Amino acid sequence: MPLNSQMQHEMTPRERVLRALNHEEPDRVPLEGVSWGEWSYPFLQGILLPHLGLETRPASGGTADFSQEVDLLARKLGIDFRPVVTDPPTDFQRRGKFDPLFENPWGIRIAPDTLEDEWRIQRELNSTKLQSRVIKHPLKGVENLATYEFPDPEAPGRFDAAEKIAEQWRDEYAISGGSGDGFFTQGWYLRGFQDIILDMQSNPSFVDNLFDKLLEFHLAAGKRLAEIGADIYVISDDVAMQTGPIISPRLWRRYIKPRVSKLVSDLKKRGMYVLFHSDGNLEPLIPDLIECGIDALNPVQPECMDRLR
Repeated sequence: MPLNSQMQHEMTPRERVLRALNHEEPDRVPLEGVSWGEWSYPFLQGILLPHLGLETRPASGGTADFSQEVDLLARKLGIDFRPVVTDPPTDFQRRGKFDPLFENPWGIRIAPDTLEDEWRIQRELNSTKLQSRVIKHPLKGVENLATYEFPDPEAPGRFDAAEKIAEQWRDEYAISGGSGDGFFTQGWYLRGFQDIILDMQSNPSFVDNLFDKLLEFHLAAGKRLAEIGADIYVISDDVAMQTGPIISPRLWRRYIKPRVSKLVSDLKKRGMYVLFHSDGNLEPLIPDLIECGIDALNPVQPECMDRLR
């Protein structure tokens, strides 16, 4: 059917996104917006919601309730995506607290401004009480991974909220989901920033073992997200700064590219598209991401990348 005939009726957000991902022309450019799903939402509460005439209230009460809060703003802005996330299991949620001021919003409160997530990574709110920073890396100084218990991707309750949200929105919106931070980012959260970079040079077996464990988690979580009807899997891995990649392309190709390729291949066999997120200037790695099979890149920062190239 000619494009003009298809555009006689306005596309649904899901139709619009899938046409773009299939390299076909939609009725307008799809708007993504999943990057403000959690920790950045408190900023939008104070800035955008009053401007748009929407009621502001604390975004708390768990993932499903929080997603309804996000939906109010997303509808007002015409966002075509709706995000689902991989939660901690039910028993952790019962013991923990949901606080979107933290990058990982689920955690056990161990101090007034400190949460420990299910990976045992501790984050503390900064002086403005609007963002968090990692203050404890559970694998720092660890010689091997035998004593560390990785979270179970199949634990009960992990996908309860995601399934509920996907069922509510899948007919109208493009559903995007992820399973936490990617290999480099989660690696340094667990190990320490300086330590993981030194390990890449002098302790490759440790890095291989760690990244393989992360891959196992993402593969299992991706399978479940596909089963609940997510259209797009988001690999979120901040591997670049404003001037270029944080680690050399050589190290990225040695440690991360093979695992990204494996993950993408498995997800595509399950019918999903894959979006790769990283802040900063990723231009040296874009050909590799294309080789891995990535369908979309976010955010393509105009301050440091050529959007028209």
